Parts: sequence; structure tokens; C-alpha cells
Amino acid sequence: MWRVIFMALLSTVLLLAGNVAGTPIGLVVADGQFRLDAAPAHGSATVFDGSFIETSEATSDLQLHSGVRLRLGPYTAGRVHRDRFLLEKGKVQMLKGSGYRLEALGLWIEPEGGALVDATGNSALHVTAFEAPARVVKAGGITVAKVWPGKAVVLEPQVAGAAAAAKLSGCLEKKDGRFLLTDATAGITVELVGTGLDARVGDRIEITGTVEPAAKPAPGATQVIRVVEVRLVERGCPLPPAAPKPAKAALTAKTKAIIAGVAIGGAVAGVAIAVTRGPAAPVSP
Repeated sequence: MWRVIFMALLSTVLLLAGNVAGTPIGLVVADGQFRLDAAPAHGSATVFDGSFIETSEATSDLQLHSGVRLRLGPYTAGRVHRDRFLLEKGKVQMLKGSGYRLEALGLWIEPEGGALVDATGNSALHVTAFEAPARVVKAGGITVAKVWPGKAVVLEPQVAGAAAAAKLSGCLEKKDGRFLLTDATAGITVELVGTGLDARVGDRIEITGTVEPAAKPAPGATQVIRVVEVRLVERGCPLPPAAPKPAKAALTAKTKAIIAGVAIGGAVAGVAIAVTRGPAAPVSP
């Protein structure tokens, strides 16, 4: 008797799980061929929560029931979910929607509008924001960059042992007794705590330190960094600091910031993904 009841309950659980996994979340459309969950497809197909998509020569557009629209570049692969897209290789562009995130190389990109994420590099991620900012977050909730409209950054996650490391530069100001620094490359403002800061208020400095994820930052700051070392870069930096504008340069020592073990460099803004066509579908005899 108990065996019968157990088998019935197990069947019910498996049925419910199958229904959840089998719920459509949108449609993928391409003017060419692609693969969906390892099966060849052409034209359009229904996508489910967890579907894996691989494009070929043609771009593919993802249209989710939530209103989110994504465009996948040629030779791109990733897994689509209701609330996120996990990019494994290639490029993905947010065309429409909000509250949806893109993930790659262990980073979360949370666009407020259109954004392009390029993971064609082996160990670096190129993020461009278009009409609204895009926030880049590391697992654990630490903001490592804010990409402003028309700007781009290159991000390189470092070794796990440097997870809390921070290296930033900018003008140091003091508001309501708290020290704030805006890094132009990362595009964010942080609160600094530690000794030797009072003497550098109004100067451009470079700091190294560690992120304190449990500390509550001052208004306008993304996190608190405990300073280990302060280096003077330039005296008499104007206050308040200018609006953050990431440098249009390659990832070099002069333009690099490091937050929570992620190196951030300025870059030239990426170009939106253009629609491309693939070969026509074979015609049955």
C-alpha cells in the first residue's frame, strides 16, 4: 500500500516538474539556420526556460513573453532563462526590456536600456551601453563598473584569490564627514575608509585596498573600500569631480581599475549587432 502511495506521489512530482520545465517563455527567430537544444532549426522555434541556442552565419532574435528582446550575433551560444541569458561565447545585445540580466565570465550585466555584451575574447568581456547605463555586478552583489550611455569597458576577471582587491584613482572629496572617490574608468563612486585620507582631500589620488561588502556605503557610493595605500597623482584636483567618462583606450596600466578582483579598462564603444542572413533551408524533393 505504501509503495503504491509513494509511486503516485513521485509521479505527481515528476509531472509537475515536467510542466514547469516545458513552459514556453518565448520565440527565437532567424533568417537562416541555428541550433536549439542541439537540434537543427530554421526560421523560428519556441524556446523554454533553459533552452540552449547556437547561431551560425545568421543572427537570431529572441522575443520573450515578458517583452524582453535580445539579438544574438553570428556564431554565438548561450542559455536563455526567464530572467537572464547566460552567454558562453559570441555577442548578445539587449534590444528591449528591463529587469533582465546578461551573464558572462561570472559577471552580471544589468542594462537599464540597450546594451551590447561581447564575449568573443577568451578571458575578457566588452560591455557597451547605448541609451541608458548598464551596471556590471560580480556574484555576491559587488558593483564593479557602471557603463554610461555611448561608453564601453573591458572587464577581465582575475584569479579567485584577488576577489576583494581594489585599485582605483580619482579626485578625493569629503561630504558629511565621509570620503568619496569617483573612478572615471569604472564609472562608479566609492566610499573610502582608513587613515591618511584627510590630508589628500581635493587631490587626485590612486588607492589600493579591499572591498568591505557588509559595510553600508554613503549615499551615491556603490560600496565601501578600506584603504591600504594612498598614492598622490596630482595636487589640486577640482571638486566636485567631473562626471565619470570612461577613457577610450585599451586596457593598460594607466587606464585600469580593479574592483573585487575584476580589472576594468576603458574601451571604444562596440557597434550594435546588424541583422545577417544565413543559407536558405534545404528544399525537400
